[in-house]
Amino acid sequence: MSDYVWLNGALLHTKDAHIAPTDRGFLLADGLFETLRVTRGTLPHFDLHMQRFANGCHTLRLPVPDLLSLRRACACVLERNQHLEGSLRITFTRGPGPRGLAAPALPHPTLLITSAPRPNTSPTDITVQISRYTRPPLSPLSAVKSLAYLPAIMARIEAEEAGYHDALMLCPHGQHLASGTASTLVIAHENKLYTPPLHSGALPGISRERIIKSGLCTEKDITKDDYNNSSSAHLITSLNIMSINHKNFKNNDHTKQIIDNFLLS
Repeated sequence: MSDYVWLNGALLHTKDAHIAPTDRGFLLADGLFETLRVTRGTLPHFDLHMQRFANGCHTLRLPVPDLLSLRRACACVLERNQHLEGSLRITFTRGPGPRGLAAPALPHPTLLITSAPRPNTSPTDITVQISRYTRPPLSPLSAVKSLAYLPAIMARIEAEEAGYHDALMLCPHGQHLASGTASTLVIAHENKLYTPPLHSGALPGISRERIIKSGLCTEKDITKDDYNNSSSAHLITSLNIMSINHKNFKNNDHTKQIIDNFLLS
């Protein structure tokens, strides 16, 4: 994790960085975040992340920070921590507020930027279970990378307790798969790649957006049967790609390599 962080306009050592106990992000998950891949000290696809970030701010009625200043702050964190490969997270909350749900008329947002080095090891071949927790479809908040992650957290906890690495989350009606707990689901069938549409409750991932726009992948409602009859399935994020280990799946390294080469470009 970061030795130094950016907090509300200043670069601070982590021991000197403090969040107000009345911060609504801490108390009510009233905020959003972005996680970006760090490659050779740079932030690929920064503009795509900032577009989603700004859209999320508009949805949550939060003032959008100056994006040029935000980019400089991110560069400052990476340089100070000497992180050339890894990840960077931007967390933005409504800031301190009075007790209760009513938002302050004039918010004073909290902006926190942290970075982390690439882990020495991370699984690329994982097992998953289908969770009883679901993703909300057709909600404005489904398109926001909000801090409210409790269903995904519980799905991940239960999966790990059952001996799996991760979980797949369903639409509330239980007929279609939506996503992993913090990742986009991609399945391969007859040499074509498919991912759930956003109306299923799928996470609006940046890597998801890129792979669809490239023509490599098509949106499709994915049932449990579609998943079980796939030749392979993968979970993708801005940071990595993980192949799902399933008794029905072939060892399709070629498909993974195609996705990997594109996403990490």
